[in-house]
Amino acid sequence: MSFPFWSGNQAEQDRLQYALQAAQIGTWNLDVSRQQVWWDERCQELYGLRGQDVVSYQQLLASIYEDDRPRMEQAIQAALEPSSTGYYDVQFRTSTTQTVDGQPRWLHAQGRAYVDVRGAAYRLSGVVRDITAQVQTRQQLEISKARFRSLVANSPTATVLFVGPQIVIDSVNKPMLRIWGKDESVMGQPVHEVMPELAGQPFLDLLRRVYDTGESYHQAETRARVVVEGQWQESWFNFAYNPVYAPDGSIYGVLNTATDVTAQVVALRASEQRYRRLSEELEQRVNQRTQELNLANQDLKRSNENLQQFAYIASHDLQEPLRKIQSFGDLVLRQTAAPLDDQSRFMLQRMVEAGNRMSALVNDLLTFSRVKTRQEAFKQVSLQKIMARVLDTLDLAIEQTGASIHLQALPRVNGDEMQLGQLFQNLLSNSLKFAAGDRTPVISITVGEQERATLPPDVVPSGHAERFHRIGVVDNGIGFDTKYLDRIFQVFQRLHGKNQYTGTGIGLAICQRVVENHGGAITAQSQPGQGSTFIVYLPVP
Repeated sequence: MSFPFWSGNQAEQDRLQYALQAAQIGTWNLDVSRQQVWWDERCQELYGLRGQDVVSYQQLLASIYEDDRPRMEQAIQAALEPSSTGYYDVQFRTSTTQTVDGQPRWLHAQGRAYVDVRGAAYRLSGVVRDITAQVQTRQQLEISKARFRSLVANSPTATVLFVGPQIVIDSVNKPMLRIWGKDESVMGQPVHEVMPELAGQPFLDLLRRVYDTGESYHQAETRARVVVEGQWQESWFNFAYNPVYAPDGSIYGVLNTATDVTAQVVALRASEQRYRRLSEELEQRVNQRTQELNLANQDLKRSNENLQQFAYIASHDLQEPLRKIQSFGDLVLRQTAAPLDDQSRFMLQRMVEAGNRMSALVNDLLTFSRVKTRQEAFKQVSLQKIMARVLDTLDLAIEQTGASIHLQALPRVNGDEMQLGQLFQNLLSNSLKFAAGDRTPVISITVGEQERATLPPDVVPSGHAERFHRIGVVDNGIGFDTKYLDRIFQVFQRLHGKNQYTGTGIGLAICQRVVENHGGAITAQSQPGQGSTFIVYLPVP
């Protein structure tokens, strides 16, 4: 449509029309004398009167929501008054158009009155636009504010709602007012004016940062200094700043909650001071006890050295008379001029056998005492070479029993060659000694690796390694009942009589001491008549 009161050329009128359409703004003109309204298609759409380029003033009023008509008429009459500025600005609802959810459409009309030479208004021209979305957003925001105000007022926690970039106190509850030492008159004022003592403290900057960025901020046991009844008061708080969003997603405020933890902080600091004193006292006691333990360890070390020296001397001194008993007994048995009667010969043989057993026992005790309980000068050694020497040492026993030995490739470990040789010699000797009489001995040496976390619950290595070589000595001998598992690794413990099987009952105790000395562990699996498996765990270097 063309503008009946437009004084410019058609090109300028077209450009203006295009701009208004792009902005979805309608234009209208009220002829005061004729009481008629000329408007464009956008206006017709907004008022719900499509296809009517010209309508009467009464027809226009009829399209306005009934409750809003008086306000609109008053705005028009005020603009037409000669004494007024002539400007027209009003918001209202239409009764002829609705939104998709059935609500009245909100419009915002603005215009200006034009007067003749006598000062009488003859025309009112202006624009109108749809503000339904803005009004609904504003209404939802007010609902949200009301809800937050209710939450703030009824919260048992000290709470305040700040709004706007000036951080204005919108609503605050009594617990927060008590902390501030203020009353409800602070509402509606910027917090920096109400509490100027916050300058130089971090709170105002934090509030503005949360408002600007939308990032929440939480802090525990934070010190705050406020003026209460004219006196500075220092307290500690757990507090939180959380952004509050409008329905359109913009931030319109910050919700602040605070919990006074002054009593807890003071008590905690007193407790920390008390524990600090106790810690110092405990440290002194530990140092004193450490000195006492060092002295005790030195005494124990001397005692162990004396014990080892005694064991060596005792075994040496015992060996000499034992050798004489054995030698003289053998001589008497072989060189006596007069033949010995059967009883004398039996008693003499018992004496020689007892001497042999005593000699073996002394040798084993000496070996057991020499296996130290700590690692000294360990180096990488080849278990393959150690096993080869052991098999060479046991060659005669293997040949006599007809045993079959199956050996996998053995790894290198950190350890002592002599002790590890003693370990595997004792294990193989046991397999040969306790062979079943009805079958040829078969001994297998198996090798694998295992993580500490997967070890059986009853296997507890003495060291701290995380990976272990798992070396098994498997035989098909007479076996044993595993209820005696703990007993077989103790000194002088035997499961069979000495007349059935030779030995001193010290061999497996030596094995356990060697393995523990190397940071590992040893265990066994067996069933009577089904053979035995002794498993050695040694740390992977």
